[in-house]
Amino acid sequence: MSSSYTLYYWGACKKFWGRGLPIVVALDSSKSEYEIKDVPEDMGLSFALPIVEFPDGNRMSQLPMILDVMGEKLGLHGDSLEEKLAVKQILLDLDDLLTETFNGKWTDENGRKDKWFKLLEKRLSLNTFLAKHSPTVADFHGILAMESAIAKYGAIDASVYPKVAAWWTALNALPAVKKARELDIKLFP
Repeated sequence: MSSSYTLYYWGACKKFWGRGLPIVVALDSSKSEYEIKDVPEDMGLSFALPIVEFPDGNRMSQLPMILDVMGEKLGLHGDSLEEKLAVKQILLDLDDLLTETFNGKWTDENGRKDKWFKLLEKRLSLNTFLAKHSPTVADFHGILAMESAIAKYGAIDASVYPKVAAWWTALNALPAVKKARELDIKLFP
């Protein structure tokens, strides 16, 4: 049995991070050993990338659930039941936010941006990070979701969403996030 994780993602994340970024940030935050490989010859029971192979040899795909399992294994999840449930909910909420922004679903008429950002403001009124006072895998998934939102709809307006702006600043100051950004790899292809 290996002590290392393996992330399988397009081009081994050499040209773009995509959905591999939150996984890499979680692994670096926990100081875990890992390697990144290109698409595996045998996708096993997975349909899409990313795929993570855990040290025990088990594999799974689907980013929100990968992060949920990794959060538990790496100590980057909630501590209490309330925090654990919050992390799970936030992972799925952020996946919805990512899908909406990536597909250009926010309009002035539907007010989706304001609804999402108000929800994040409400969450961040309880803690420094999304589920508790220290970062979790939910925050790392937030990197991908917020980068998509910012790319399509512009910077976070700190005068309207001060807690979201403060969280974004704190998240980007984390050593694992800084390390990923210093590699100068694009987020999206």
